[in-house]
Amino acid sequence: MGIHDHHEGRAEEVARERGLRVLAGPEEVAEAAEAVVVATPTSSHGALGRFFLERGLDVLVEKPLAPAVEEASALVALARSRSRVLAVGH
Repeated sequence: MGIHDHHEGRAEEVARERGLRVLAGPEEVAEAAEAVVVATPTSSHGALGRFFLERGLDVLVEKPLAPAVEEASALVALARSRSRVLAVGH
């Protein structure tokens, strides 16, 4: 449905190729989507996963889920407490 990328021009390129709309940032993604794919550097998985789970979205995070077990466990607990789907894959 939409794409956000912080690299200038990349979102526009993918949007054109795939017929998607460009979303300005995580806030706009959260407002527009029911589920998201977090395909970012591992260091941002926890923060972005938490951001989207807290806003009621289901989240697929590319692997690894988080850079540390504690952060991954916190995401799992948050997803359970919000009855949201949290999946990890590639």
